[in-house]
Amino acid sequence: MKNINEKIRKVRELKGLTQQDMADRLHMSQNNYSKMELGHVNIPTARLKEIAEILEMSPQKIIAFDADQILNANDLPTYLPKENSCHEVVERFAKKLEEVYQRENNQLKEEIQFLRKLLEMKNRQ
Repeated sequence: MKNINEKIRKVRELKGLTQQDMADRLHMSQNNYSKMELGHVNIPTARLKEIAEILEMSPQKIIAFDADQILNANDLPTYLPKENSCHEVVERFAKKLEEVYQRENNQLKEEIQFLRKLLEMKNRQ
């Protein structure tokens, strides 16, 4: 990721913000904001500072940002889709984790019932 516009887009997506969210906070149209992310217009230093404030990081950190060091989409487990936003990935992961927890919890409950029955049978003997 070499261009500042690409870095801004990736950070925005990881923060779970849409282009419209950014445009609203920058008091501009989504179309004009999109042009910035696509590199069709230069981003003045003052605008970069505004963007950095919205993204809650310094302009220097945006410039130095390397998404490959944070999360390689190819490393995601196969049950996680390669979404545009980190928020969507986290939500799906949390849902999958809850499903696994419920399944394991149910298995443990069944084992406890089985062991109780065995214990009752042994106590009757």
